[in-house]
Amino acid sequence: METILVLTDFSAVSHYAASYACVLAKQLKVPTLVLYHSYQTVIAPSETITYLGDEESLKKVAMQALEDQGRALQDQLPMGTTLRYRTDTRLLDEASMVAAEEAAVMIVMGTTGKSKLQEMVSGSNAIQVCETSHLPVVLVPAEVLLEPIGSIVFACDMKETGGTLPTERLTNVLDMFPVPLSVLHVEKEEQGLLPEEVPEMVALNKLLQPYRPAYQSIKDDDTATGILEFAKQRPASIVLVIAKRHGFPSGLFHRSITKQLAFHTTIPLMVLQAKEKEPAPLPVIPLLEI
Repeated sequence: METILVLTDFSAVSHYAASYACVLAKQLKVPTLVLYHSYQTVIAPSETITYLGDEESLKKVAMQALEDQGRALQDQLPMGTTLRYRTDTRLLDEASMVAAEEAAVMIVMGTTGKSKLQEMVSGSNAIQVCETSHLPVVLVPAEVLLEPIGSIVFACDMKETGGTLPTERLTNVLDMFPVPLSVLHVEKEEQGLLPEEVPEMVALNKLLQPYRPAYQSIKDDDTATGILEFAKQRPASIVLVIAKRHGFPSGLFHRSITKQLAFHTTIPLMVLQAKEKEPAPLPVIPLLEI
């Protein structure tokens, strides 16, 4: 474990996300936290910082704000974990590159649903980071309990995992957090799906077998609400979802479902980017002998 990259805009929710990142750093024994701020693209409207002047002045103001936030985190920083600061003019869709340069194992950022404006800005930016990150992105709502992850609720459409499931990223996360795992399928009609009834589910069950998952299927016309209500019953849970980069196709990969979760979650949400389907090979047309 090397680094957790924490995106901050110095708002209250990003401060809370940084505190949660300290809890994760202790749980994972991560030696370094990096507080990162882009002073060109703000992640959410900030009430505590105003930029005036040229680029060098902006950088100086941003670094000072990072140091102030870092001082507020000192009492929460795990023993043996170092806090570093980084600020530049990268765009949000480049957060994954920043994470790679910092040898990060995940990205942590805040999300909020207090108002429609905040949903439009914070939620959309959170989705943008999730769509472009090759690392797990942990979205932290305000006032979540600051405690280690005690269980994982993997919410997926088990009929749509074939070809797009990021198996290596998924197993890496489950190896990071050896906690009880629930695989949740949300359906609008009670279908009673079992792991052995659909080919994709058979493959998923084989992949997850070492983690001894409990399979659950619930009925709820509101997918996001159904997922969150189920997760609330699990101790210190985090919801894990897979998101498609280009457009988020149907089922639980749909962009609108992920956005609803990001807007309204009261527990942490971890998003993994789906694996892109390989294009079908072109048919081989035999040459005619002349």
